[in-house]
Amino acid sequence: MITRILSRSAVARFSLAIALVGLTSVMLPKSALAATATCVPTDVAYNQSGAETIVCGGTTFTASNSNAPTGCITQFIDTIKLWSSLAQAALLSGKNIQVTFTSCGGQNSVQKIDLLQ
Repeated sequence: MITRILSRSAVARFSLAIALVGLTSVMLPKSALAATATCVPTDVAYNQSGAETIVCGGTTFTASNSNAPTGCITQFIDTIKLWSSLAQAALLSGKNIQVTFTSCGGQNSVQKIDLLQ
């Protein structure tokens, strides 16, 4: 008898927890979805304050170590330097890069860059 009461109580608590998780996921704002662009860069700029700008396929992509626009993620400075090197390699060789980005704060914020063959 005690086992039945405990098991029913446990099932009820578990069901309540699942319902709360489901309700929370519906109520929380959705984050921006990442998009990708594949192109050959036409301009690559990096400044000492830790900001990178890549123009690729007529679209400007940015990455910042500080002072990122609202909703954008700041990146580690070493990550930005690596992305800048990959973009410059693509610019000089005429190869494509694939930029994964999110649109936030009126900018296309870089999340990842791949140098393609």
